[in-house]
Amino acid sequence: MSESLLSTEPPNGDLVPAFIEAGIPEMAARIMQAALELFARKGYAATSVREIVQEANITNPMLYYYFESKEGVFLKLIDFLFSSMQTRIETCIDGAKDLPAKVRAIAWAHIDGARRAPLTLQFIYSVIFGPEQSRPTFNIICSHEAMMARVYKMFDEAIASGEFEPHPGFTTLFLTEQLMGMINNHLMHVLKLVECADSEEAQAYCTQNYLSEEALDRLVYFFLAGAGKLESKESL
Repeated sequence: MSESLLSTEPPNGDLVPAFIEAGIPEMAARIMQAALELFARKGYAATSVREIVQEANITNPMLYYYFESKEGVFLKLIDFLFSSMQTRIETCIDGAKDLPAKVRAIAWAHIDGARRAPLTLQFIYSVIFGPEQSRPTFNIICSHEAMMARVYKMFDEAIASGEFEPHPGFTTLFLTEQLMGMINNHLMHVLKLVECADSEEAQAYCTQNYLSEEALDRLVYFFLAGAGKLESKESL
């Protein structure tokens, strides 16, 4: 890789600048950031409006003015996070020259997001895999399928052009599901390792080892080239 993907800017998980850049008023952005951190740590149901406004250092009327309710904050957060990732994936694919570069860019979009805002990732996974009864209802399937559809199209185009030839029986849908599954499994594993780490040094080791450029290279190579070569294929 000729140019490092790693930025010298330290990760801090603060999405307020991104919220503001998207046209969200600064006060509302502060509320969203506070809610995001609390939802990630405690869960939606266990977080109160009072805690959100205290964390954001605002008054209750300000939250109700911008969002009407705690549910409104949650839904705005979900819409922003999913649409932002959708846009980033589209940008990654459209800006890369070939399939390996596109796969690398998609994987890095997720890894870099985990590096910079681990609480955001924790919140998203809690929403996706947590009980639906504990949070407001929203169409997670629609949001997920829109993202998957763009990756599906990427593989479809690479196969149609002759750039990539999958193994027999490996459909475009299978490739899409396996790529995104591999990335998400990697990130969930990292989150759990960091959670179980017994010191800041151990947490730093997990981050450096699993959310690095080297980790990215391993994932991309594994997906495109496989785990290795069997001496005998008779057992397959």
